[in-house]
Amino acid sequence: MRNGLMSLFCVLCFISSVFGDTDYYSPENILRFAEHLHQTRDYLRAAGEYQRYLFHSSKDSDGVLYRIGLCYRLAGDTEKAIISFRKITAGGSFRSAASYQIACSYFLSGQYENSLHVLDDALTDDADERDRFQLLSAFNYLHQRRWKNAEHLLSALDCRDDELSHIALSLRASAQEGMNCQRKNLILAGLMSAVVPGTGKFYCGEYGDGLYSLFLMGVSGLLAWDGFRDNGVHSVRGWLFGGITGVFYAGNVYGSAIAAQIYNHHLESSFLKRLPAVPTLTVVDGF
Repeated sequence: MRNGLMSLFCVLCFISSVFGDTDYYSPENILRFAEHLHQTRDYLRAAGEYQRYLFHSSKDSDGVLYRIGLCYRLAGDTEKAIISFRKITAGGSFRSAASYQIACSYFLSGQYENSLHVLDDALTDDADERDRFQLLSAFNYLHQRRWKNAEHLLSALDCRDDELSHIALSLRASAQEGMNCQRKNLILAGLMSAVVPGTGKFYCGEYGDGLYSLFLMGVSGLLAWDGFRDNGVHSVRGWLFGGITGVFYAGNVYGSAIAAQIYNHHLESSFLKRLPAVPTLTVVDGF
């Protein structure tokens, strides 16, 4: 029954395509369907339909390539997005918009240095576009923990658009917070634990680990001392627990320095998570 209905459906579709007034396979309708898929956020299928449109028509090829790249970027496939944006041959604002999207794709994939290189090489005569380029550069600096570079860039930026100005103020506050936040000193944390085991962990706020380190060092050291007291330098137990104590001691010092590094990373990440979204750039047909 179901196979019969499917066959009937296929026949009706064939009759409609041959004798109907609407040519569903015309480039115009393929493009219309691709834009519908994009609007419904079915980005990968939309990219496929845009590519099918390019196969049948070369009209507005740069605009369609831009849409394809944007679909891939929104779907999370930044590599394919960059490839599509790089195929755009038009100059002027269209090319600068493609450069922005390439830089944005690099940024979203964590390739901050590549993003900055693209932004440095990009040219635009539009003031709002330049502001967006500068803001994206600031985003890259912040995620690289280059707080001074970001603050210096943002302090000289005078955005004409209210939305961009609000983003710039937020980014500058984050840059200043990054420069002024109270980080833990890795060397100090290690030295503290070298003098009194576990205190470097206390310094980094890891009180449980600090007490645990202090307890292990105390127990293993006590057992080693007890072995040497009973049998002198020939004590197997003394050397065994002495070696264990030495390993615990080295791990305690190193672990305290790592704890300070982790503390600083979490501290910086906490306000990077509060950054606003990267500003978009619209150039064609609502994209």
